[in-house]
Parts: sequence; C-alpha cells; structure tokens
Amino acid sequence: MTAGGRILAARGVRSEEGRGVRSALGASLDVVLRDPGLWLLGALSFSVRGGVILVLLPIVWIPSPVLLSVFFGRYITTSGLSADVIPVAALAGAVAVLALAGAAVLAAHADLASFERLVTGGSTAGLRGERPARPLGGRERHRMVAGLAALNLLGLLPILLLTAPLGQGIAKAGIAELQYPTSLDTPFVLTVLGHVTDQLLVLAAVALLADLVVTLIGHQLLASHFRVLPDGLVPTDGAGAGSADRPHPDRWAVVQAVTRLVTQAPRTLALAALCWVVTIAALVPILLGIILGWDTLRAVLFRGTSGVVSPELQLVGQLLALVVFGVIWVAAVTLAGFASSLRGAIWTTNTLH
Repeated sequence: MTAGGRILAARGVRSEEGRGVRSALGASLDVVLRDPGLWLLGALSFSVRGGVILVLLPIVWIPSPVLLSVFFGRYITTSGLSADVIPVAALAGAVAVLALAGAAVLAAHADLASFERLVTGGSTAGLRGERPARPLGGRERHRMVAGLAALNLLGLLPILLLTAPLGQGIAKAGIAELQYPTSLDTPFVLTVLGHVTDQLLVLAAVALLADLVVTLIGHQLLASHFRVLPDGLVPTDGAGAGSADRPHPDRWAVVQAVTRLVTQAPRTLALAALCWVVTIAALVPILLGIILGWDTLRAVLFRGTSGVVSPELQLVGQLLALVVFGVIWVAAVTLAGFASSLRGAIWTTNTLH
C-alpha cells in the first residue's frame, strides 16, 4: 500500500505492543546479557567519550594552590595571564583537537560494531520484524565511520561554544584564588567551580540535549544503512534510484530522527532518562570502589614499617592490596562497558520499532 509517497508494507510493521520503556529495557537487557562481546565495545565507547577521565579522577593527585602558583607562576601576572602562555595554550589546543578527533573516530567504530552485532544477531530478529540486516562493505563502512565521527564532533560544537566563556570564567576565578585565596579548607577545584555554577548548569543541559540528538540521528543513520528500519519509515516512493524526487537516505534518516524526538517526545525523554539512570547506577559503585580501593592501596604501599610485622609479610600485604585494586579496576571497566552497551541496545531497540 502507498501513502504519502512511501510504500507501506505489512511485513515488518510492528504494533504499539511492546514499545513501552519497561519492554525496551527488558529486551535490551536480554540481548546484552547474551553477548558479552558487546561489553568490550561498550567499554571502548565509554572510555573514549570521557569515561577514562572520570574513573581516573579519584586517583589523580591535585596540587595545592601553593604548588599551582609555583608551577604556573611565570604565566600569571598581576594583570592576568602573561604572553608566555600563548604558545603553551596553542600546543594544548592542538593536542586537544587531535585527541577529540581520535576519540570521535574510535567512538564511531564502537557504535558501528555494536549496532552491527545487535542487528545481525538472532536475538533481535523479533524486534526487526524478521527484516534481514544488510552487511556493509569496505568503502561504505569507512564512510559510515567518517559520518558518525563527524556527527559526534558536530554534537560537541554547542558544548565547545559554551566551554569558551566557561573556560574564561574558570581561568579568572582560578587566578583570583591563586593570588588571593578565599578558602584554604575547601579543595581548590571546588572553590573555583563554585564561581561558575550557573554556567556549569547551562553546559550540562546543552550537553544532555546534544547527546540525545546525536544518539537519535546516529542510530537512525545506522538503521538506514543496514536497512533494518520499519517498513513505514523506509524512503521508497516508487521512483527510480536516481530520481531527484526520492529523498537521500541520510537526509531522510536525520529527518526521521528529529521527527521521533518531536512526535514521540514522552517516550524518547523517558528512554533518555532510563539510559542516564543506567549510567548513574553503574558510575556510583564504580567511583566508590575505585576511591576505596585506591585509598587502601595508597595506605598499604606508602605507610612506614611499624615493626609489628616482618618486611616479608608487609610485602605480601602490598602485593595483595595491588591485586585487589586491579580486580576492582577490571570490575569497574566491565561494569562501565555493560552499562554503555545496555544504553546502546536501548536506543537500538527504539530505532528498530
């Protein structure tokens, strides 16, 4: 049957049954539990999207304001930053750009591989309405990775635009605190961030919205290229492949993603909230475990000999503490990968309906 310039086929069309948030979580959880390989891809996606920085924060030593003044004293004058900071800032900016580009490419590879494993596996056949996934060849695969990487970088653009004034505010507050400290009892970082709380809240809201839009468009593009979109969403109008009246598949996928966000706003926002609940539920034990494990390891490694135990026993205790911390770290990475892959499966499930 034809409607609105599109062919609507009975095969593969799903009803509203099973489209609830609880059903999406149940189906996604079942798929992810069956394929631990998704956890590794999820761990990669989590790490390159900033997760590695998050899990390293508890074990990174932050210098005191006095030491920061010693380290960066040559770059700070009574009137602000000195000219010596320009080449350092330029080098840091170039490194940051390269790091962002590399992270975007790795994230694109992880997203493509995860989506491919999900839509080619038999466990999602019911969600796909038995639509077989089309394999992507070499050139098309490279173009897909480049497109997803560009989409990830484009999603960072509004965040970077807000980061510039935020960075200026942090630099101004940091210089003021280094010159005239207002609180020595509060950690330096928290004191500086307290001066830019409003900007941080705006940045967080924009980041959440950008992440949602990029996720929707990315999954819609992947579903379009793998040809697993529901039949009612496939842009086929009966015209020839080279017809100018036929919409470009990528543009059509973007339009459909935005349409989903508008017409299915309650469901989409509920799924987004569910994904963030999954993320927070994973991050809380991860951070607590790393903090406690690192504090214990540091206490065991760097405490002096008390004379109560022999050096041999103390060495055994240090090795044991190191092994325990390694186990905690591996468990944290595994849990992060599981949560990240579950998030991806939830959005993939949403796209396949």
